[in-house]
Amino acid sequence: MQARYYDALTGRFLTIDPATRTTGDIFAINNYAYANDNPIMRPDPSGRCADHYDDGTCKVNVDPASGEAGKTAGKSVEAVLNKYDKSINALSNRAKYNITDKTGKTIGTLTGKEIKAVWNGTSFNITNNKDFENGGAGGATGGAWGLFGGFKGTSEINASAVEQYAAAAASAHEDPFVGISTLTFHEIAHETHLGMMQTDEHPVENEISWPREWATSSAGKEMSSTVNAPFDCHIPGGCQ
Repeated sequence: MQARYYDALTGRFLTIDPATRTTGDIFAINNYAYANDNPIMRPDPSGRCADHYDDGTCKVNVDPASGEAGKTAGKSVEAVLNKYDKSINALSNRAKYNITDKTGKTIGTLTGKEIKAVWNGTSFNITNNKDFENGGAGGATGGAWGLFGGFKGTSEINASAVEQYAAAAASAHEDPFVGISTLTFHEIAHETHLGMMQTDEHPVENEISWPREWATSSAGKEMSSTVNAPFDCHIPGGCQ
């Protein structure tokens, strides 16, 4: 099965999902910690992204009500996921990356293990102009960390938000892919431990909290830099 050994006789995988494998962690033994613990409804041929097509490429779920705009937005986010999926999963679990603000002050750290957990555990959904009541451009991301470091989360993004980030990049004379990459990494950064701490410190309300968004974007920028993904601090969300 490419990433794991499957035993048809017993009807189960005999090796650990690479998305949850850790170095020296004796508790990471759950062979069913793939497809968000729902292998019947969610096929996972490569053992990487939370959602996949049959050929193993990353999948973004699209609300049919979002129409052609939703389909286009979904393909745009999929392009980001597929471009950096292998590079993210090649990160060392023990690697550490400092998150800094605009003054260079360290405000947090990321590990390779944490980056892979939120990347592989986040299911992306394109929605149809949903009001998230958070003052943002049109998206909401959240999830929960497991006892032994696993993660499950969902990122809901309006098709219009994807268009807005692409247009902002274009207006800054950047490829629209830069804007969509910025949006993708920014949303995943909300699920890191630093991102969740920021949400606890600045709870989601109708009016956007810029300290929360700036700090989270700093995490997204650092995360994207680990795989040389483009991240523009001058478009919506910004960096500190």
